[in-house]
Amino acid sequence: MVAADLVERFAGPDGPEWDVRSEHYVAEVMTGRMFSLSPDLNVVEAARLMTNRRIHRVIIVEDGNLEGIVSAMDFVRAVAEGRLGPWT
Repeated sequence: MVAADLVERFAGPDGPEWDVRSEHYVAEVMTGRMFSLSPDLNVVEAARLMTNRRIHRVIIVEDGNLEGIVSAMDFVRAVAEGRLGPWT
């Protein structure tokens, strides 16, 4: 950033030039590598894969069609609601 640009930005802090997020795109923050799983995969295997690869969400694909997304929070919620675990 040039000094003149900096002075101009500070002169009007309510202007659109202060919205630095508008200068960026989703491609800059997205994960480039996707992982997909079958909806028939056992939840323990899915959780193990997500843990080992340190990923928080995986798309679910069947016959080339997107069926949904499963996230680490989905597993936590299912356990908390009693839908997963030895007590189900």
